[in-house]
Amino acid sequence: MAARKEEGLSDGRGIFFMVVGPPGAGKNTLMNDALRRLSWLKHLATCTTRSPRPGEAEAGEYHFVSMPRFRQMIANDELLEWQEVHPGRYYGVPRLAVERGLAAGESLIADLDVLGATCLQMLYPENSVLIFIEPPSARELTLRMQGRGDREADIQSRIRRVRMEMQYVALADEVIVNDDLASSRDRLCNILQERRERRQSNRGGFRDRRYMARLLVMEGDRALLRTEGAPLPWRPLRRPETPHEAALRCLADLPWNARGCLHNPLGHAGSFLPPTLVEALPSAEGQELHFTWVFRLDDAPAAAPAGWRWTSLQDPELPAGLAQQLNVGEALMSP
Repeated sequence: MAARKEEGLSDGRGIFFMVVGPPGAGKNTLMNDALRRLSWLKHLATCTTRSPRPGEAEAGEYHFVSMPRFRQMIANDELLEWQEVHPGRYYGVPRLAVERGLAAGESLIADLDVLGATCLQMLYPENSVLIFIEPPSARELTLRMQGRGDREADIQSRIRRVRMEMQYVALADEVIVNDDLASSRDRLCNILQERRERRQSNRGGFRDRRYMARLLVMEGDRALLRTEGAPLPWRPLRRPETPHEAALRCLADLPWNARGCLHNPLGHAGSFLPPTLVEALPSAEGQELHFTWVFRLDDAPAAAPAGWRWTSLQDPELPAGLAQQLNVGEALMSP
């Protein structure tokens, strides 16, 4: 489950810059340059179960912890969010460091997994800025990972994940296409400076977001849609629940007690189960974010219940891009 936000924490002057993007996009290069140039910027060390790389120090970019210790941190509610970013490699954000930093008015920055950053964006809407670092191309991304000595198996795993991660560009407050390192460095520093000044002067600038969870119920290749009104059941989020918990509440709309499970596009564990599709739509208040999950049925009536109909993933009433993203997820889960 996601974190429980402390009462009144968003009233503080602290700000959390969350740098996200595919592996090899240049997040750490840009972030470390900003840390050298901006004396007021403080790096937040996150936790990971992976082993240190050559030259990495404890509590530099990461706190390196054992898997038993990581499980203990989850059980003790010491992490705001956690994800299995790659098979067997877990990452999480320490709760106390974030809460103390924001309450003290600090400017924090960290390289985060996009799912974890989305979770924190919902928890601290007035204290967080999500900055997406986008690579110029998938080919350039591969070359960068090869250049830093990543294993070929890791490279292929990460490239397959990119299509899922690129959906989250729509949720970003700022986007930097890192096609020129010098200009990207300046761009990031300018963003950090401007956002900090805006926060300190209480000028706002944070988009008002409304989070919606939707559920597509499927059996095999057929999907269940309503015949009237919104084709997919949906629920607004009730803080501090995660979007996938809101999606599961949609099961109450079905006319029978359905058994099954949410489809996991990545097949990995985490406090925030990744949706199959992410969409950002403009609204009168600011932005409406739609997260769509697929619920795979174990038991389903052969004929659709009254008020519902069985259809295919090519149905025009389904969200655009859902079938494509579902196929990407299936490929990620295959051997």
